[in-house]
Amino acid sequence: MRKVVHKRATVQPGGRIEVMDGDLEVGEHVDVVISPAPAPSLRSAWQIISQGSGQRIFKSAKEVDAYLAEDASLGRADVPFQRTHLPGHQSHQLHG
Repeated sequence: MRKVVHKRATVQPGGRIEVMDGDLEVGEHVDVVISPAPAPSLRSAWQIISQGSGQRIFKSAKEVDAYLAEDASLGRADVPFQRTHLPGHQSHQLHG
């Protein structure tokens, strides 16, 4: 017995729905169930990250530097990051 295959499709003009599966045999009988899918999320990665609880959103590398410097001055041991400059790049990367 073949396993159930879940496919996502977009309804075309005239209500047409097209599903293709290379594992189907010509003349094979199949059941088709149509269930409306939720709309895809149109949120950007930035929006998703900013909605996380306890997340800090920095607008610039200077804000990151100030935050890390403040934590270092408080002697916090739970901030294991150090700033690294990449040759040829003006952006900053944090490495744990």
